[in-house]
Amino acid sequence: KGTERNYIKGLNRTNISFFLEHDIVLKKFTLSGGLTAVKNTGTQMNFRISPGVAASYSFLVNWKAYASYNTSLRMPTFTELYYSVGGHKADKYLKPEEMSAYEIGLKYLRPGIRVQASAYYHHGTNMIDWIKNTSLGTDSPWTSVNHTEINTTGEEYSSMFDLQQLIGSNCFIDNIYVGYSHIDQDKKLGANEQSKYAMEYLRNKVVAKLDMHFLSHLYINLAYRWQERVGNYELFKDGKDAGKMVSYKPFSLVDAKITWNEPNYDIFVNLNNILDYTYYDHGNIPQPGIWVKAGIVYRLAL
Repeated sequence: KGTERNYIKGLNRTNISFFLEHDIVLKKFTLSGGLTAVKNTGTQMNFRISPGVAASYSFLVNWKAYASYNTSLRMPTFTELYYSVGGHKADKYLKPEEMSAYEIGLKYLRPGIRVQASAYYHHGTNMIDWIKNTSLGTDSPWTSVNHTEINTTGEEYSSMFDLQQLIGSNCFIDNIYVGYSHIDQDKKLGANEQSKYAMEYLRNKVVAKLDMHFLSHLYINLAYRWQERVGNYELFKDGKDAGKMVSYKPFSLVDAKITWNEPNYDIFVNLNNILDYTYYDHGNIPQPGIWVKAGIVYRLAL
């Protein structure tokens, strides 16, 4: 069908990039290095060089240490530059965001055991984000901005134990997994500010999983998650505290999956949020309470 719309504005930009990479692989030591040269016609910058290097060293049979350094460049999207409708106000003068990332880590690997720990530091400049400041009014728009500088530190730990390999098939527990991650940033949100990307993140997260089997056909998978998110969200407009800004609260979730396994079919029941906890994970949308799903998977021999 025809349209009365008349498009009178347009924009294009060209991205030119070159890649160079080289690997050195020895018996216990590996080294990878490379660089990317990028030029984008959307800015006045010349070719921007982004180097990266990663190294790892194996020792004491089951141990591996590694470290890396990488840089990156991200151009603002056309949405971030020009989307100024529906409660949004874009900034056409946004600068590209740049990131330098450092990471070190240690792994312990052997049959039945996998343990890993790592720490990292990210230095970001001109980080692109959408920010809403309700101190300017509850109808204030989401505005695209560059954060001048954001420094992020974090740690991650995980361990997995395969008890079938460690103890033997007589054990009804198959796997145990525990993981923890922590992130902290030096730039903080104001009490009346919301962030869609750069300044909203999971400060702490704990995950634990347990896989079990019974009677050779019955499998039970349990999962626990606790998380603490940094950031604010605006309460629903129709509530008594319409427009009020509140911080995210930590929450715990317990999920389970029960499966009866046969050679030709599986019967399963998924139970999510068994504790029926009301929580907000991202934004002001309340997440579902207890959620049960059942089904059958049948395998055809063709």
